[in-house]
Amino acid sequence: MRFKATLFVIILLLGSWGRAAVLDEAAAAAATAAEEMVAGVEEDEGGVAVTNWTDGYIEVTAVGAVNLALAQSKAHALSQAEETARALAYRKLAERIYGVQVNSRTTVSGAVATSDTLTTQTRGLVRDAHEVRVTHEILDDGSILCAVTLSVPMTTARGLAALAARVPAANAGAPILVGGGTDPPLEVAYTGVVIDATGLASNPALSPTLLTEDGFVVYGAETLGPERVSALGVASYVKTLEQAQERGAGAQPLVIKAIKAVGEYACDLVLPSQIVDILFQLDAQADVLKGGRLVIMTRGLE
Repeated sequence: MRFKATLFVIILLLGSWGRAAVLDEAAAAAATAAEEMVAGVEEDEGGVAVTNWTDGYIEVTAVGAVNLALAQSKAHALSQAEETARALAYRKLAERIYGVQVNSRTTVSGAVATSDTLTTQTRGLVRDAHEVRVTHEILDDGSILCAVTLSVPMTTARGLAALAARVPAANAGAPILVGGGTDPPLEVAYTGVVIDATGLASNPALSPTLLTEDGFVVYGAETLGPERVSALGVASYVKTLEQAQERGAGAQPLVIKAIKAVGEYACDLVLPSQIVDILFQLDAQADVLKGGRLVIMTRGLE
């Protein structure tokens, strides 16, 4: 997995303006080392700033640097570098979370702008982020680097799924299609459902909706309810069929080719009408929808 290594910040403890030239040289050296350090973290899948829809997490890495010669002690320099990196990581994580698409109408930022409850919940997600790793490195010029990596899950009750469960559905008010489940058993024992959106200009979201060609809601937060959305999310996203099979669709999934992506942010998918009855029939037999065995396959993942 490769991510962009663009986040690094150099913090220098200035003793006097007369040391400016020395400090500039140290800053340049620390900047170069910071870039190399972040690159190393990337190789270990730490990420600099990534929203991983396939594995269901947001992860960021931030780097802080302090010149040991200008600190009170080695311990003080280590502490300052770590505090700087951690503060930057929390800020970057918040920026990443606020930019996540909740549904086809709104981002997390747009959702919290209208709700104090969601604002508090989002801040709590940032504050309670899991600290994946903290690493230190002392450079030849005396600079100390610290890299802090933070992570937040997206598809569990302790992650963004719980927030998505509180946001009004994008298709609120649209008619919901309910299957009768009275058809004879399917000849094939499908293990799950894969919605194939490859080739469509679709975007991932915490709460996507599946629709019929005439606008009826087939599946989404509207049909699942807040408790189910909070516990398991609405759908998983993958790039390949193999990933879909591993992430809930099973060995023999029913693959449905979506017709188009709709909504302001193109997060909702329209299904062919002739396949919807089969989808409901399968759900009645194997509980593939509410059981969390629906996966969306798309190439448009980061």
